[in-house]
Amino acid sequence: MSAKPTAKRASREYEKQQVASETAAAPKTERGPLEDYLSLVKYIAGRLAIGLPRSVEMDDLINAGVVGLIEAYSNFNVEKGVKFETYASLRIRGSILDELRGMDWVPRSTRARSRE
Repeated sequence: MSAKPTAKRASREYEKQQVASETAAAPKTERGPLEDYLSLVKYIAGRLAIGLPRSVEMDDLINAGVVGLIEAYSNFNVEKGVKFETYASLRIRGSILDELRGMDWVPRSTRARSRE
């Protein structure tokens, strides 16, 4: 019975060494193309958060903005002659607004009538 715990321990140590050698041999990844625009997402989310109640989490706005950034990256057309930052900022803002509308329990028509 004393051989089994030793074998298990040796097996665990071998696995740890394999994982360590694989991670050391793996090339370091560079920043992806979307990571350069995360500051734009934070900026737009911060600007939109100014007029919102404190119950709306900033992280929720940033998450919705990242979804918009991903959609902008996948749908961007270079042939239109527009800078990616311009296109992405509109998509990010729209995605955040869509998320805010989804979180609101009052329909837009009712809210519009209450303002009149």
